[in-house]
Amino acid sequence: MMMLVAALVLIVSMGAVLFFTYHYFETRSMAMMQNEADYIAHALKTQGISYFTGLNPKNRVTWIAADGNVLYDSDADAAAMENHADRPEVLEAQKNGVGYAQRNSLTFGSKTLYYAVLMEDGSILRVSCEQRTIYQLFLDMLELMLCIIAIVLAFGAVLSYKTAKRIVAPINEIDLEHPEESETYDELSPLLYRMIKQKHNIAAQMKALRASRDELNAIIKNMSEGFLLINREKKILALNDSVLELFGKPNGEIIGSHIIVLSRNAQLLSVVDQALEGENAEAIVQIGTKSYELMGNPVEIEGVRNGATVFILDVTERAQAEQLRRRFSANVSHELKTPLTSIAGYAEIMQSGMVKDEDIPDFAGRIKQEATRLIHLVEDIIKLSRLDEKNVALEKERVDMLTLVNRVAGLLAKEASAKHVDITVAGEENAYVLGVPVILEEMIYNLCDNAIKYNKQGGNVQLGVKALDKSVEVTVCDTGIGIEKDEQEKVFERFYRVDKSHSKQTGGTGLGLSIVKHGAMFHDAKIEMDSRVGEGTCIKLIFKRAEQQ
Repeated sequence: MMMLVAALVLIVSMGAVLFFTYHYFETRSMAMMQNEADYIAHALKTQGISYFTGLNPKNRVTWIAADGNVLYDSDADAAAMENHADRPEVLEAQKNGVGYAQRNSLTFGSKTLYYAVLMEDGSILRVSCEQRTIYQLFLDMLELMLCIIAIVLAFGAVLSYKTAKRIVAPINEIDLEHPEESETYDELSPLLYRMIKQKHNIAAQMKALRASRDELNAIIKNMSEGFLLINREKKILALNDSVLELFGKPNGEIIGSHIIVLSRNAQLLSVVDQALEGENAEAIVQIGTKSYELMGNPVEIEGVRNGATVFILDVTERAQAEQLRRRFSANVSHELKTPLTSIAGYAEIMQSGMVKDEDIPDFAGRIKQEATRLIHLVEDIIKLSRLDEKNVALEKERVDMLTLVNRVAGLLAKEASAKHVDITVAGEENAYVLGVPVILEEMIYNLCDNAIKYNKQGGNVQLGVKALDKSVEVTVCDTGIGIEKDEQEKVFERFYRVDKSHSKQTGGTGLGLSIVKHGAMFHDAKIEMDSRVGEGTCIKLIFKRAEQQ
């Protein structure tokens, strides 16, 4: 661009010089013709036409009579020349005393200048000279001008290159990492200051971005839920370790790969497709023995859909809890229906008059027995529901477990005596547990009640309390029927009975051990069981020991 401007300036300058030079020499030529005309006019006045004899003027000289006839011409035969009375310079000289004119010749690319002066006798003396036109002169000099321009531009290009290189060299040597240490022009100080300031700003922004990225990566990596980030081409941009563990894939092979490389699960692919189409999608998928909820959401930036996110949540416990609730509801319905059916049946027989008077007390006793069983069942269901939802209004307090176990043994002494079962209590003092006394008593009561009901005639139940450094152990052991090994984990389920016929005879609801389990969960306690068929069962509750006061 600079070379183009330089060339334009050079051409304009040369044109201007040519124009003013041409104008200058034209003016000089007119002045010279005027001097020459005045000189010849004076000579003619003194010497007459004889003056022209042997005259060799520099310019063409023509003497014209007053009527326009040519009397003399230095370059042509005057007799053969046409009348000049109508020439502009002649007419102007006759009118004003002097006349000027110029005529161009397009054929030869020249022009002729005329100067005419009026003599005393009325004749006209005219001097003329021929000159090249400025356009012709320009064409004549064009080749030279182009050569000069080319030389000047070439020289200017070399000079500009060297100058620019010398100027730019210090700039190129600026250390972008440490611009304040660079030596350069004082004029570049504002630029270096801006570079330093910008460098600090960029460093601060990069530090913040790295911190945000590391924080986000740490959050995503440590999420227990699975996380997937997918672009519009269904290629995986990011995922966490939970997803890799779930699908059993190494990280290096997944990032940047198509989603199908991770899994071909139809529900996962359907959720991804819906999310990429701009819809929120959810699905439940079974992987192995666990249930997972897939939640897909589109990712939009300024109204443009760029990808999708997929969260994978482990809902196995929720699914199992839902299944357990459904089974519990079915069991509750069945357990409630049985005594209600019995009560309704006995009442209907009595109402029909089919019962003899002496049998009415027996029927009434059976109705009472079923009603009592129904009341116990409802009470156990309410207790279990409260423990399940942790809806217990009572506050925890320090409870002496040895005192509580002795109290429970006293409450069940009559029932144990009727079954010919001995109850013994052995334990240590200061075995304190932080808990709700009512729930703790209900837990020990249910364990002891089962130990008595499922014991043998003449058997025994041993209750033990042991205080350790950080825990308190309560043990209930019996010499009863025992529990099969494959059923030991099931006995804590709701309405599960090892011996269903015996449970009905004893009036059990099937919720006693389930209440124990949920009571232990409420108190953050552990349950251990050791049982052998025909030998007996030993159940141990391990509580956290309350601090001494």
